[in-house]
Amino acid sequence: MIAYLSRPCDVYSLLDGAYDESVVEAANGISQYREISSLPPIMHISVERGQLDRMKCEEPLRLPELIYMDRYMSTPEILEKRRQAWTGRAQLRILQDKRDTLTKTTTGLDIPQTMTSTQEYLRQIAENATVLGVDAELIDTPLLEALGSSAASAQKQIEALNTDIAQHEQKLDNLFAENRALPYRLHAVFMHRSGQGRVDGGHWFIYIYDKKTAQWRRYNDETITKIMDPKPFLDPIQGRAREEGTSSFVVYVREDMADSLVETVHRVPREGLQEVAAAALGEDRPPTPPPQGW
Repeated sequence: MIAYLSRPCDVYSLLDGAYDESVVEAANGISQYREISSLPPIMHISVERGQLDRMKCEEPLRLPELIYMDRYMSTPEILEKRRQAWTGRAQLRILQDKRDTLTKTTTGLDIPQTMTSTQEYLRQIAENATVLGVDAELIDTPLLEALGSSAASAQKQIEALNTDIAQHEQKLDNLFAENRALPYRLHAVFMHRSGQGRVDGGHWFIYIYDKKTAQWRRYNDETITKIMDPKPFLDPIQGRAREEGTSSFVVYVREDMADSLVETVHRVPREGLQEVAAAALGEDRPPTPPPQGW
């Protein structure tokens, strides 16, 4: 599956973008949607982060360790729920766009922070006007007060929008709460790190889950590391992409088939090495024991 990421989301929201209803001809009211008739045992999701300027979208992607694909299947019951979800997500996007207007600026600060910083900057100029050689009367006191009150008002709007967005997201999740017959377990996460924030360069590494031991490991060139806390890459924090990398390719495996489909680490017990080597050489008896540590 190919899915395009443009804002912070989880895997469901990412796939919604690929399978939701989309307009084909607005003038004629023609739209289309995709659905799944049968699922593969191993599911790959390519997370497309590239932008027109070759820069990479570094927004965080939350990766649940267990997801249910029922919501994308081709059944009348699911389709009715999906139609409700499309309406709900359209309302959700309006709220998200309003929040983006208040939180995303060219300064890297949200609107309340920008107003508060401007207020403080102007106040410092007024207090040090003589040293700076500036006419203190140029700093309008009502303007400082207006900046403070506007910052507080904008902050309340953001908090209210966050509450509304969370409620809408919960309602959407609840739509499919009973549809959990097709579970998929997260098996691998390919990561990309680029200090320049571009898609055409950088460093790749991978996290792989060992279901037999319930252990995540990080495979980074010649180094393999056990991961005690997978949260940093399963639920990444905004703004840490340059240091920690971003998920760019994700692998989920059917939960009820995982044991037969994947074997993350294959180990032969030491006492069986001689028999394995003898079989490989076509001998009936074990060869000379290997050196210590072989």
